[in-house]
Amino acid sequence: MTDIMARNIPYLLGVIFSLLLTSCDDSKQHITLNSDMSGKADIEFRYHVNLKDCGVKRKAYPEIETDFMESCIERATGVEAWSALSCEYVKADSQMVFKGQAYFPDLAKFSFGAFKAKFGNMTVTSGANGQWTVEKQGDGQVKLTYTPALAVPDDTDDSPDTPPTDDAEAKQLLANAQERFEAQSFLIENFLSKLNMDIKVKASGPISETSVFTKEDSQTVALVADSASAMKSIRSVQSDEAKLTAWIKQGYYGENDVSPPNCLYHVFSESGAPLHFTFRPDGKNFSYYKEVLNADRRAQ
Repeated sequence: MTDIMARNIPYLLGVIFSLLLTSCDDSKQHITLNSDMSGKADIEFRYHVNLKDCGVKRKAYPEIETDFMESCIERATGVEAWSALSCEYVKADSQMVFKGQAYFPDLAKFSFGAFKAKFGNMTVTSGANGQWTVEKQGDGQVKLTYTPALAVPDDTDDSPDTPPTDDAEAKQLLANAQERFEAQSFLIENFLSKLNMDIKVKASGPISETSVFTKEDSQTVALVADSASAMKSIRSVQSDEAKLTAWIKQGYYGENDVSPPNCLYHVFSESGAPLHFTFRPDGKNFSYYKEVLNADRRAQ
């Protein structure tokens, strides 16, 4: 690798990461949990990026896959060890494919991916997973709630826009919002074009209740989304005039917002229902400390 190329590695990776924000997650994440919320996640994350468009010559930068993998690892939090790490650029598909098995002592502190950008009324975060919230229930069960990494809506902040003064103004704002969405919906479609999310969780005991998650067996739930289903759900929300009007009257979905509040939460559910499931911990699925001890690499 030339000195010029070496000096430009941070710039080149910055360009690649910025381009990642123009597409959405194509990821597979299968989590196996123990009763103490320690676990492991088998991750496959496909970054859609064309090196040629980034001005990167593959032969002049043979270390790009290693550097990219290290950048991915650095953006993981709550990880104690890694195994089965790999990264490969698939030229035919214009994809950088990252794979790895991450071991974490606490699911609530585990996250992967930290690419952020502002997009209308959302802060977009590209990453293989979102954030998990762990709540212990009074009956001994545990409730796990998943917040997608796709977006954290700003409509829940403490400073909404000034609400309309009457129904006539609200009606006009609704018309403006619908027109604005149709004129700019290609931005959302482009962002979602590569969406393919496959999330599975094997709990350490029987699952008693789910919301949006699909129950595959007594201990496993799944959450799947693709671009077509996502856009269908968002358009369904956009066509609900009563819901949009209610948001507008509360000061949300203002003139600067491209899409409805919480729109990417509707990627998984037209109703926008919370993504969670409840189970009763009953032992462990694997020996966490034994596997961490034999892992390929400890986290820094």
